Amino acid sequence: MPHALRAPMAVSGGLSLTRRPVSRRAVVAAGLAGLAYRGAPPAAAQSDAGLTRSSRWVEAEEVGVARAEAIGEIVPEPIVFATPWPATAVAPHWSGKERPGATIELAYSADGERWSDPLTVGEDGDSGRPGKGGRRYGPPIVTGQAAFVRYRSFNAAGRPAAILGLAWESIDAAVGPGSLVTAQEAAATPSAGNPPVITRAAWGADESLRFANGWEIWPPEYAPVAHAIVHHSDTVNYEDPLVAIRSIYYYHAVTRGWGDIGYNRLVDYLGNVYEGRAGGEGVVGGHAAGYNVGTFGVCTIGRFHGEEPTPEMGRALVAAVAWATRALDPLAEAPFADIAGLPTICAHRDVNPTSCPGDALYADLGWLREEVAAVAAGDGAGTDAEPADAAPPEFRIGDAVATTDADVTLREGPGLAAAAVATLPIGEPLVVAEGPVGADGLAWYRVEGASLAGWVAADWLTAVTPAADPEAAVGGMDGGSLDVAQPVILGEGTTAAVTGGDLVLRDGPGGEVVDTLPEGAWVEITGRPEERGGTLWYPVDTGLDSVGWVSGDYLRPV
Repeated sequence: MPHALRAPMAVSGGLSLTRRPVSRRAVVAAGLAGLAYRGAPPAAAQSDAGLTRSSRWVEAEEVGVARAEAIGEIVPEPIVFATPWPATAVAPHWSGKERPGATIELAYSADGERWSDPLTVGEDGDSGRPGKGGRRYGPPIVTGQAAFVRYRSFNAAGRPAAILGLAWESIDAAVGPGSLVTAQEAAATPSAGNPPVITRAAWGADESLRFANGWEIWPPEYAPVAHAIVHHSDTVNYEDPLVAIRSIYYYHAVTRGWGDIGYNRLVDYLGNVYEGRAGGEGVVGGHAAGYNVGTFGVCTIGRFHGEEPTPEMGRALVAAVAWATRALDPLAEAPFADIAGLPTICAHRDVNPTSCPGDALYADLGWLREEVAAVAAGDGAGTDAEPADAAPPEFRIGDAVATTDADVTLREGPGLAAAAVATLPIGEPLVVAEGPVGADGLAWYRVEGASLAGWVAADWLTAVTPAADPEAAVGGMDGGSLDVAQPVILGEGTTAAVTGGDLVLRDGPGGEVVDTLPEGAWVEITGRPEERGGTLWYPVDTGLDSVGWVSGDYLRPV
């Protein structure tokens, strides 16, 4: 993969960014003391049809505008407001009479004590269609679960000032299919065929949002694709991508009044490709103002200011673009609208005044074109599509995991060159906080323990099913006490790890104890399981000159 897809990414698409982006995990300690808290939580507004809901907070109604003005050199305190429920996304919008160039510095918090890094946004560059009421719309900022927002507003000159008609939309799109259910692996190697696509129904699109009074708000129109335009969403990188898509969809369709999501396709960090705009192949989207007809808009889900896309995302991007441009020369350029020579595969910034899709990803468009050309030539993905030994994503945010070896190094960042933070023993209980991030041919995850945090490669982690009763997960148990999911049948030759406490090795299914295996130990399945008393027993080889049978309730495949 080219250097920029392995290096920190730069500024974000569709935004005017002047400060560090929000990182959900890089929060700073800050209380509400000294902040201007204004107004009670607004009443929740359930969507007229569907499970996604939104609520609007209007500055003039809640706090007036005087607090936003600077007095001499005194910078005004930020304004803080509470969302009516944990919001998956927030977005500012303001009057079209405000001069272009206004910006808002914002941060969000789940508890009002720990805040995200500040992010400065301007008018959304992904304004593929006119906004409702002639207003100016900022981008939707996917927040995970935000209960508080604090912000300052600035005029076009960069001075603290009130923005005319400023309001905030809080969106809750948490209800619906989750990525653990619907995520599917994209094609292992991009090819000239149509890549697997997760449908609108599968990601939870509420199709009623496309209609008003029985009429379709944005009826489809069609045009042959002449160019593919690459975007990014500037949403959280490793949150549930389906929640992000539903949040963006609601913001585009309802808040902005478009009647649908603007992108034709979206891709996520797991390598999934998602159906965007309804209408099928060739439907005109709304992703680049003035350049929608005849273009295919593909959006990479996430923000890449200081983080790289995963190898899986790069592979999915190649697959989606290769299919959309299969009748075109991916290395060519041609006149388009008012542009004398627009590359077949280009970026949002090539057609509109925006920083999208970020400096580093923009620099890698040459790589993307070469990879698509390799697919068109029947060579599959080029040799740099991803590190040859990069592991596929194995864990999700919030997964309980444990180390599978002794002396596992916890590092400050992803990669073998990152400084060591600590050395972990086998079976150390951890929770996945971020990832995966590809480095040195490995998939790295940021994990958190009771008193530590850092990055570990997936090769040294295994999933753990927590006990329903913490007192129950004790050494020597072999069935019945763990709150486990329906067991996965492990085939002969599978390597599995012991989870949920020490596990006894028996001379047969439910037989006499011959040894004890520590939590985190690896075993090899040597035959077919047998059922005894509702428990599946597996014959195993411990690799330490001992064989026997163990309960499958305490095994997880590695």
